[in-house]
Amino acid sequence: MAKILGNGGSVVATGTSGNWGAGLVVGSIKSWSLDNDMGRKDVTSFGSGGFSEFLGTGNKTGTGTLTMIADGTTALSLVTTTNPTLDLNLISTSRKFAGTAVCGNFSLNVDGQTSDPIEVTFDFAFTGTYTVA
Repeated sequence: MAKILGNGGSVVATGTSGNWGAGLVVGSIKSWSLDNDMGRKDVTSFGSGGFSEFLGTGNKTGTGTLTMIADGTTALSLVTTTNPTLDLNLISTSRKFAGTAVCGNFSLNVDGQTSDPIEVTFDFAFTGTYTVA
């Protein structure tokens, strides 16, 4: 089994004109995370004999964060006229999570006591169908 190193990951954003994705500089992405909820439904009943029972037929949800180093030449925007398509790549474009994303929030980390770069973290959720490859 081949091991996957985190520094092989990448992010591609397309269709970002005029929205929060326009403030996302993918070359400055430091890290990304994804919570891929497969939508299991608890169907445990009195007749389950003391064991939990689940169905995997619920709504699938993909939510996560993108942390980037702030780029002084790009305005950060939360206007959501057109949401970007995000490809969250593990090691190549063949192993990825991809779909249209909606930004819920972004936060800044500015520390005037150090020379560390300013980080911006975007919270996002895939909307509609997204792919897992």
